Amino acid sequence: MLLQFTKRYMSTFSMQQKIPRLPIPTLEETSKRYLLSLQPLLGPNDYTRAESAVNDFIKPNGFGQLLQNRLYEYDKVQKYSWLEDIWFNKAYLEYREPVLVNVNWFMLMKDSPIVPESLLVQKGEGQPLCDIQLYRAACIIRFALEYHLKIIKEEIPVDKIKDTVLCMNQYRNMFGVTRIPKENRDEILFPFPSSSKTVCILIEDQIYSLQVIGDNGIYSIGEILNELKALKDVHLKSTKYESVCVLTGEHRDVWTKAYNILSKSEINKESFNKINNSLLCMSLDHVSPGNDLDLSARMAFHRLDGRNRWFDKALSFCVFSNGRAALNGEHSPCDAVVPGYILDYIVSQESKLGNIEEIKTDQNYLFDHLKWDVNDEVKQMIENAKANVLKTINDQDTVVFYFKVGSLALKELRCSPDGFAQMGMQLAFYKMHQRCPATYESASTRQFLHGRTECVRVLSNESLKFVQSMQDFKESDSTKFDNFKEALKSHLRYMTDATLGRGVDRHLLGLRMMMQPDESHQMFKDPSFAASCNFELSTSNMSPGNAQLALGFGTVTDTGYGINYAIAKDYMKFTISSKYSCPETSSSQFRQLLENSLKEIHSLLVKNSQSTAKL
Repeated sequence: MLLQFTKRYMSTFSMQQKIPRLPIPTLEETSKRYLLSLQPLLGPNDYTRAESAVNDFIKPNGFGQLLQNRLYEYDKVQKYSWLEDIWFNKAYLEYREPVLVNVNWFMLMKDSPIVPESLLVQKGEGQPLCDIQLYRAACIIRFALEYHLKIIKEEIPVDKIKDTVLCMNQYRNMFGVTRIPKENRDEILFPFPSSSKTVCILIEDQIYSLQVIGDNGIYSIGEILNELKALKDVHLKSTKYESVCVLTGEHRDVWTKAYNILSKSEINKESFNKINNSLLCMSLDHVSPGNDLDLSARMAFHRLDGRNRWFDKALSFCVFSNGRAALNGEHSPCDAVVPGYILDYIVSQESKLGNIEEIKTDQNYLFDHLKWDVNDEVKQMIENAKANVLKTINDQDTVVFYFKVGSLALKELRCSPDGFAQMGMQLAFYKMHQRCPATYESASTRQFLHGRTECVRVLSNESLKFVQSMQDFKESDSTKFDNFKEALKSHLRYMTDATLGRGVDRHLLGLRMMMQPDESHQMFKDPSFAASCNFELSTSNMSPGNAQLALGFGTVTDTGYGINYAIAKDYMKFTISSKYSCPETSSSQFRQLLENSLKEIHSLLVKNSQSTAKL
């Protein structure tokens, strides 16, 4: 009985019924944190005006309490969480800008040992669909589907932080999940557990539905490789259809219109069904980034032309002609941390591979070339999409940066690795722009049922004081170090509160969604509210990131940066994105300033450690 209980306890979804619901913070605690976050952003007069509006909002029997009561009632009729549907709709499904760079994230995978260095360094147009490229694609498909079956069989252990179990719902929201364009609000198909046996292969904007699961389970690497080789031969001789996939990188309203027109054809309906029901997408590119990390990151993010991708798929892998690979994910169904575990598994399995597995077999090759029936109107929309997607991509300024200090060295210096990285970004921004911005750092709320994220408002009075002291040559190192310690304490307090569901941003969003169309309040109309939500530094920690060479996403403002980072034992890596169209930002310049800032802070910590040791 004990063994049976232990097995049930550890199975993937066994603890879901014991996970608490996301709490609703009190008005008082949210208003206190909100006002604290405004202080380093605003001048005295602006802050006084904002404080007056907040106090009016939270007064007894005031408008804030009315909205809070509505939120309590709303929570009672929600199956899992008061936030879940609100977040899905407002953060993702109602968002009409392209998911390309605005929503999707990417992970550049660690190189496979099967890829020779001589191939990896090749840059530009490569040998189309060479054996190594096809073999790596076959390996990724096989290992990803092994993970898929582990989820269905509940063989993935429950995630924990120390003794706290985490919600595993997001594991259901990856394989077979697809975003569907709809007017005003998109939809998400959640087929868990998916019974699909196919994946989609994209080559030069052509899409093929490939069977990879048979009566005896997932096909072997050799069997999938044989299928891909047969598909290659067919592709080189086949009729080429319109580049419908490029529309997935368009404005959502344009894509919706095209999708609706295309769906009138039974041929197109069948193609959409095969894409939407597939477990994942795999794009095989004829081009290669070589060993250039910046270029590799850009190609993983959006290619250089936005082609040969289906950006609406939750899991969309790609393998370049030199064997380097990546994962691009549509963000709405789950946060990148959980798909990151798939890459951990794939890279771990790849490390055990030997030579290319050759299988001589009489297997049937079960794949279909998806056809499109496209009228002149949609043909023109596709041509427009090619131009619009290229314009979007050409505005993306994305670079990668490795810093050769990691968690081991920082912990020896008694410094939080995450706090170190965050203060480095604050200092770099201050050096570049002579001010500190509203800053977003993702905190996980997965200790609550169907939890996703909360915002850590990193900018604080303490962090501002620290970066200003670092720029003041008159300040002593001991003062700078004391300021750094206080900044880390403030950061840790907010991070702790956020993971416990006591942040500011999700609660304020919930309250705003409780307003009737004709209702408003000065707190939300005051310029300070928009300023505090204009996150010119949007950051996310994906530590340790051992399976990835780079991880990234786009900036959420036209004048800011999107920065994904991961801290390993001996180094940390950052992917910095901004927009070329903003004359005040430069990812390359920010990278240099970030390196300098991290070196300065590290030097400060070492000096303090040495002086303390002498006492």
